[in-house]
Amino acid sequence: MTQAVTARRAGPAWAGWAIGVPMNLALGLVGYYPMVFLWLFGAAVAQEWGWVSYDPTLTDDGFTPIVFGVVVAWLVFLPIVVGLNHAVTRSTAVRRLPYRVVAALLVVVPFAYALVTGA
Repeated sequence: MTQAVTARRAGPAWAGWAIGVPMNLALGLVGYYPMVFLWLFGAAVAQEWGWVSYDPTLTDDGFTPIVFGVVVAWLVFLPIVVGLNHAVTRSTAVRRLPYRVVAALLVVVPFAYALVTGA
């Protein structure tokens, strides 16, 4: 019978948090652009469905550029975020579920700050 091989977590839990918090805030700065594309896509859909007033400059070229921007931005950004956070959870003794929830929230913080403050 084969036994499952599990990787040994070498680093302490505090190291995972010490690496993960600033790393995810920095990723949030980079992730601002994929979130802006997603925001624009949502605005364009809301305009087409009549939920908000119509701004023709947003959809002059149709939905293709907006959808392309969303897809490309997230196909580049998401594997980087998931890969780096997976490396942190595999190499340290940090608990995975709380770390991943906090990491997801930290990645959104720069966009949410800019949205709330109008920066």
